[in-house]
Amino acid sequence: MSILAALGLGVLQGLTEFLPISSSGHLALAEYFLSVESPGVTFEVFVHFGTALAVIVYFRRRLGAIVVAAAMWALRRDHNPGDARLALLLLLGTIPAALVGVLLESRVERAFGNPILVSSMLIATGFVLWSTRALPEGTRREGGICDALLIGAAQAAAILPGISRSGSTIAAGLGLRLERRAAAEFAF
Repeated sequence: MSILAALGLGVLQGLTEFLPISSSGHLALAEYFLSVESPGVTFEVFVHFGTALAVIVYFRRRLGAIVVAAAMWALRRDHNPGDARLALLLLLGTIPAALVGVLLESRVERAFGNPILVSSMLIATGFVLWSTRALPEGTRREGGICDALLIGAAQAAAILPGISRSGSTIAAGLGLRLERRAAAEFAF
C-alpha cells in the first residue's frame, strides 16, 4: 500500500468515524474500488487508534470519573454509585461483541472482502437509523443490565463491515427508551 493510499484511507476513517455510517464499511469499499490491498489487521488497528484517541480525549473527564468510581467501588471506598454502575454496564455491554469477535473471527474477516455484503449492510444501517425517527422520545436517563446486554448485542452486529457501531448502539438505546443523550453517551 502506498503512503498516499494509506493517507487517503486514514482521512476517510477520520471523516466517517464520528458519523453513524460505518467507517469500517467505507474503508472496505474504498479498498475494493481503488484496488488497494490492505496490509492487514495492523493497519486497521492503527487507523482506528487515532479515532479511539479522539474519543478518549473528548470524553476524558467522564471516562476518568467512571474509572475512579469503578476503582473506588472495587476498593470498597466512597464512590459515585452511578458512575460505578455505568462502568459495570459498559463492561457488560462489551461481552456480546467480544464473543462474536472471538467465535466468528474468520467469517467476519472474509466479510470485509465482499463488497455486496458491505453495501447491503450500509443500506441496512441506513434503514435502522431512519426507523429511529418513528420512536417516541426516550424518558430514561439510565439503563439496566438487560439494556446493556441488548446494546452490546447491537454492537456485536456492528462487527460486520457496513453496520455502524455508533449507529446501531444509539438506535438500540433509543429503542430501549433511553434519552437521546444517554443513548449516545453509552454508545461512545
